[in-house]
Amino acid sequence: MTTEQIEQFLSVNADKIAPEDMDTIRERLANADQGAATAAFSNLKSPTIALILAILTVWDRLYLGEIGMGICKWFTCGGCGIWWLIDIFTAKKRAQQINLNKILEQI
Repeated sequence: MTTEQIEQFLSVNADKIAPEDMDTIRERLANADQGAATAAFSNLKSPTIALILAILTVWDRLYLGEIGMGICKWFTCGGCGIWWLIDIFTAKKRAQQINLNKILEQI
Protein backbone atom coordinates (compact mmCIF):
# COMPACT_ATOMS: atom_id res chain seq x y z
CA MET A 1 0.00 0.00 0.00
CA THR A 2 1.10 3.56 -0.56
CA THR A 3 1.84 5.97 2.25
CA GLU A 4 -1.21 8.04 1.33
CA GLN A 5 -3.51 5.01 1.56
CA ILE A 6 -2.05 4.02 4.91
CA GLU A 7 -2.51 7.51 6.31
CA GLN A 8 -6.09 7.58 4.99
CA PHE A 9 -6.94 4.31 6.77
CA LEU A 10 -5.37 5.56 9.98
CA SER A 11 -6.95 9.01 9.90
CA VAL A 12 -10.44 7.62 9.32
CA ASN A 13 -10.04 5.18 12.23
CA ALA A 14 -7.84 7.26 14.56
CA ASP A 15 -10.45 7.36 17.32
CA LYS A 16 -10.65 3.54 17.40
CA ILE A 17 -6.92 2.90 17.76
CA ALA A 18 -4.60 3.90 20.60
CA PRO A 19 -1.99 6.48 19.48
CA GLU A 20 0.87 4.29 20.72
CA ASP A 21 -0.22 1.49 18.35
CA MET A 22 -0.22 3.60 15.18
CA ASP A 23 3.41 2.85 14.25
CA THR A 24 2.89 -0.90 14.56
CA ILE A 25 -0.14 -0.73 12.30
CA ARG A 26 1.70 1.50 9.80
CA GLU A 27 4.47 -1.08 9.48
CA ARG A 28 2.02 -3.93 8.95
CA LEU A 29 -0.05 -1.96 6.42
CA ALA A 30 3.05 -1.19 4.35
CA ASN A 31 3.26 -4.89 3.46
CA ALA A 32 -0.50 -5.52 3.08
CA ASP A 33 -2.75 -5.17 0.08
CA GLN A 34 -5.73 -2.82 0.09
CA GLY A 35 -8.30 -5.62 0.30
CA ALA A 36 -6.77 -7.02 3.48
CA ALA A 37 -6.57 -3.55 4.97
CA THR A 38 -10.19 -2.82 4.14
CA ALA A 39 -11.26 -6.08 5.78
CA ALA A 40 -9.09 -5.41 8.83
CA PHE A 41 -10.59 -1.97 9.40
CA SER A 42 -14.21 -3.00 8.92
CA ASN A 43 -16.44 -3.41 11.96
CA LEU A 44 -14.09 -1.87 14.49
CA LYS A 45 -15.67 -1.11 17.85
CA SER A 46 -16.00 2.48 18.98
CA PRO A 47 -14.23 3.18 22.29
CA THR A 48 -16.65 6.05 22.94
CA ILE A 49 -19.68 3.77 22.57
CA ALA A 50 -18.01 1.24 24.88
CA LEU A 51 -17.48 3.96 27.48
CA ILE A 52 -21.06 5.19 27.22
CA LEU A 53 -22.36 1.63 27.59
CA ALA A 54 -20.07 1.08 30.59
CA ILE A 55 -21.37 4.22 32.31
CA LEU A 56 -25.08 3.87 31.57
CA THR A 57 -25.53 0.10 31.40
CA VAL A 58 -23.64 -3.13 31.98
CA TRP A 59 -23.69 -4.00 28.26
CA ASP A 60 -20.20 -2.78 27.34
CA ARG A 61 -18.73 -6.29 27.63
CA LEU A 62 -21.36 -7.68 25.28
CA TYR A 63 -20.72 -4.86 22.79
CA LEU A 64 -17.01 -5.72 22.79
CA GLY A 65 -17.73 -9.40 22.16
CA GLU A 66 -16.96 -10.63 25.67
CA ILE A 67 -20.20 -12.60 25.94
CA GLY A 68 -19.41 -14.72 29.02
CA MET A 69 -18.08 -11.78 31.01
CA GLY A 70 -21.02 -9.63 29.90
CA ILE A 71 -23.56 -12.15 31.12
CA CYS A 72 -21.72 -12.55 34.44
CA LYS A 73 -21.58 -8.78 34.85
CA TRP A 74 -25.28 -8.49 34.10
CA PHE A 75 -26.31 -11.23 36.57
CA THR A 76 -24.20 -9.72 39.37
CA CYS A 77 -25.46 -6.17 38.70
CA GLY A 78 -22.00 -5.06 37.69
CA GLY A 79 -20.32 -6.97 40.52
CA CYS A 80 -22.38 -5.01 43.04
CA GLY A 81 -21.07 -1.83 41.47
CA ILE A 82 -17.36 -2.61 41.78
CA TRP A 83 -17.03 -4.23 38.37
CA TRP A 84 -19.11 -1.41 36.89
CA LEU A 85 -16.75 1.20 38.37
CA ILE A 86 -13.64 -0.59 37.06
CA ASP A 87 -15.16 -0.92 33.59
CA ILE A 88 -15.82 2.81 33.42
CA PHE A 89 -12.08 3.41 33.60
CA THR A 90 -11.03 0.53 31.34
CA ALA A 91 -13.72 0.37 28.62
CA LYS A 92 -12.00 2.66 26.10
CA LYS A 93 -8.63 0.94 26.41
CA ARG A 94 -10.23 -2.52 26.10
CA ALA A 95 -12.05 -1.44 22.93
CA GLN A 96 -8.81 -0.09 21.44
CA GLN A 97 -6.98 -3.31 22.33
CA ILE A 98 -9.70 -5.45 20.75
CA ASN A 99 -9.51 -3.30 17.61
CA LEU A 100 -5.71 -3.61 17.51
CA ASN A 101 -5.87 -7.39 17.84
CA LYS A 102 -8.46 -7.61 15.06
CA ILE A 103 -6.37 -5.44 12.72
CA LEU A 104 -3.13 -7.31 13.39
CA GLU A 105 -4.78 -10.70 12.89
CA GLN A 106 -6.05 -9.74 9.45
CA ILE A 107 -3.04 -7.93 7.98
